[in-house]
Formats: sequence, structure tokens, C-alpha cells
Amino acid sequence: MLSSRVRTGRSIRGICLPPACTRAERRKVEKVVTEALDDVGKADPVFKGKYYPLSKMTDAEQEKLIEVSIQIVGDQITISVFST
Repeated sequence: MLSSRVRTGRSIRGICLPPACTRAERRKVEKVVTEALDDVGKADPVFKGKYYPLSKMTDAEQEKLIEVSIQIVGDQITISVFST
């Protein structure tokens, strides 16, 4: 396989899906998801990574991610994974 694209969705009990969710609900989703991903990384270090919140990402971090084919457009992130 030369490249792969993954699209994810979410369903968290008690939280509306966009565009009906509130700012507080979006923050709760961010907290739930980052805690879950942190737990996965602790359970198996092969899945450990760094979380870049869009609201706090520096220009340098964004440029670095763009260089490794992580595209950021608005609040959408697309990750392109290439194998050689």
C-alpha cells in the first residue's frame, strides 16, 4: 500500500453532533477524546503520540505538521500516510 486515508466520526452519549453542539459540548468532546487517546498510549506505547489542540497550536507546529503531510483547513485535519 502506498497511501491510506482514514476518516473518523464520533458518537459520545449525551453530546449533540455538530453543528447542534454548544461550545461547552465541543470542549467536553475534546477532553473525553484526549483522555481516551492518552489511555491508549499508556496501555501500548506504540500508540503514544502528541496532541495538538487547534486553538493553541503555534505557527511553527502547524508548519511542521504540514511538512509531514498533515493538512489543516479550518477545523478539519487530514493526515496523509505514505509508505516507501
